[in-house]
Order: sequence, then C-alpha cells, then structure tokens
Amino acid sequence: MADRGVARKSDSTTEGLITSGTTTVIIEDKLVAVEGLSVDSKGANVLSHSSTVFAEDKGVARLSDSMSNGHLISSASQTVFAG
Repeated sequence: MADRGVARKSDSTTEGLITSGTTTVIIEDKLVAVEGLSVDSKGANVLSHSSTVFAEDKGVARLSDSMSNGHLISSASQTVFAG
C-alpha cells in the first residue's frame, strides 16, 4: 500500500474531528494521532496504524486508518507521509 498522510489533532474523521494527539510530536503545528489514543469525544481510539513509523513508541495514525467506532480518518497531512 502507498504511503498515506499522517493524521493529527483537528484532522477529520468520517464522524467528526480528532480531538487529541501525542504530547511531544508535532507535524505542521498539530499533535500527531497514534495507535490506541482516544481521538474523539465519545472515546473512540485508533485501531489501524503504521507498523513502521512511530511517535512516542506508538504507530502513527494515517489517512483512511480505522477507529474503534467503525469510522475512518478522512483528512491528514498533505506533506508528511507514513507507510
């Protein structure tokens, strides 16, 4: 699969916006979303993620990755990518 944009706090999902990110890793002035992180107001977390690119020892979330509520990440960085 081709590399996909890395997801960040305030990027879109098919249900709303990503509401949280890492505490130390920033891309384009936004905190990076990672595996297991609760990313919306209802407690959904990132399920699928990169197996090769990490932030704070967790796989980074990318465009089209799935969340525990069945929704997908629908927007992400257009300049930083992860496989």
